[in-house]
Amino acid sequence: MTARIFHEDRLNAGQPQLILENELMSVMLLPELGGRILDIQTEGFTFLHRIYPRSVQFGAYIEHGGIEECIGKAPGTLWNTPWRVKEMMNGVILSTISSTAFSKVLLQKKVTLDDAEPILQVEYSFINIDPKFNKFTFGIHPELCLGDDFKENEYHIPFEDGILSGTFVEVGLKQFVTPAEGWCATTYNGKAYATLFPTEVIDCLEIYYPRIGTHFVLQPLIWGVGLSPNRKASFTSLTYAGDGDLQTILDLYERKKDELVFSYVPIEPPPEQIFSEREILFTQRRPPITMPIDEFGQLPRGQLRNGFLEQAEIPEEIEQREEEIRARQEDLIERNLMAEAGRIAELAAVQARIVEATRRMLRDLDLPVADEVDLAVEEQNEQEIVQRGRIPRAVQHVNHLFEAIDAERHREIAREKVSFVKGEVTEISLSSIVGAIWMQSWDEPKVEIEITRQVEAMTEENAIEMLNTTRPEITQEGTTLVIQSRGGNGKPIINYSIRIPREMSEIELDFVDGNVSVLDILPARLKINGLSGNIEIKGGITENSIYDVKSVGGNISFNIDPHANCSIKATSLVGAVECDLELFDLKRQPNRISGILNENIAQINLNTVKGNIRIGKI
Repeated sequence: MTARIFHEDRLNAGQPQLILENELMSVMLLPELGGRILDIQTEGFTFLHRIYPRSVQFGAYIEHGGIEECIGKAPGTLWNTPWRVKEMMNGVILSTISSTAFSKVLLQKKVTLDDAEPILQVEYSFINIDPKFNKFTFGIHPELCLGDDFKENEYHIPFEDGILSGTFVEVGLKQFVTPAEGWCATTYNGKAYATLFPTEVIDCLEIYYPRIGTHFVLQPLIWGVGLSPNRKASFTSLTYAGDGDLQTILDLYERKKDELVFSYVPIEPPPEQIFSEREILFTQRRPPITMPIDEFGQLPRGQLRNGFLEQAEIPEEIEQREEEIRARQEDLIERNLMAEAGRIAELAAVQARIVEATRRMLRDLDLPVADEVDLAVEEQNEQEIVQRGRIPRAVQHVNHLFEAIDAERHREIAREKVSFVKGEVTEISLSSIVGAIWMQSWDEPKVEIEITRQVEAMTEENAIEMLNTTRPEITQEGTTLVIQSRGGNGKPIINYSIRIPREMSEIELDFVDGNVSVLDILPARLKINGLSGNIEIKGGITENSIYDVKSVGGNISFNIDPHANCSIKATSLVGAVECDLELFDLKRQPNRISGILNENIAQINLNTVKGNIRIGKI
């Protein structure tokens, strides 16, 4: 059953959407707006929340709905980035370039439809096109609303020895769960929606009910995608949308889990290839007045003005300036071509360094290597410059340059749990290097710590050896539990999921790189120091407690009961500080807030250098 691929304006948006469709499923994509999947339907039933072509703006982010991806700190930049499109027999390949905190990554997703079931397959791949090591967080962000009311949707996540299921509780609810298997699902009135993924790849699932109150999110997250230069990471995800219930998804996972594969491989550049006519950019289909973006992310003003005037009657005074406009266009084209030639030369130099490094590696393995790689500058015209969107031709070549060689990088993951009786532990001190920390209260009279360690190496033996040397040191000094992460050559990622009784004497968390969440805990003293990563605190405040939270490069989100009694001081050196609470003796500056919430009994001090601070209520 071959999928049909066509372009049609089903939403009366003034421009066509890209449609993938067979007898079982219809999928609508919008490559020029974040490469998002706008809609998934089976037998006319809709599974995703969508408001496009309308939109809702939240600061710099504009809500459109559907499924979008996120690299780095949410919302990232992918949500509105144009994606390049290549059509295939049974699907499409979308490509874009995303800048991370470290360098640039080429992100591709191959989207196809299953022949026998209402399943959408997406193969994600990440290619480091920079000579520097690259590391970033990645998330798949589906905005779900099965039927007319998302509050009636029930989510399901494999968890420990059972399944964690739930429905709507309140807007603003956010929870992170480590899945025991590679799937998560939503069911409603005989319909089921599920995402399947390799268990070894996804670190956790985020359950989130945005305050807008129109949908909820069940988001697979990878806390740290690490890519060395000249490396490619990829994994396969399956999305089921059709009739069924929880048992349908359980049966589906058992049948399909062997298809959920992942890889991390070296790559080398083969000879340059010529683009086929089927390799198109969606920007070609948009009117120049709507999205006139050249390959450098700039507006080609001459083309915009000319295209606009061709659609209207040209006044006499503008006709007199036609030659001047045309001269400016020609100058713009010439300058763009010169800039691109410089970019190609720069990329060629980078490729030369990568080839030399690869030659040294393969020489050690006694394998042949190509002598050179050519990146030729082709003749271009004005039309090409406008049509190619944001991705330069030199970078477009990267789409065709990389294929895996036999050597494969190995990843090893270990999970373990330790627990301590409540009375024996009243204080916790944790030092983390790379990895997430998630801490939440529960009703059990004990402290339980789930530790997930991940390392990568060129051989399985080395990976296992590294794994054995990265187990955190856990010691008990009186009633204080001390947890110390250990580093290593494999740059291990160590994630902590900690459940504790609500009331603790003291909690101290130090971390270098990773996100931290402290939820519904009432310590007498909370101290958090972080270098890179976001900090989230949510819950009540006990009398006379002291919270001291500091970050260098991350945001701080602090949500408390509006009936709590405390003083609040929040300072960001270069970021913004926002507060939704009603404070007495309020002193507000652009990046500093201080005041008293009800009574001055507890003390809250929040400080960040480069991040933002958001103070709200639960």
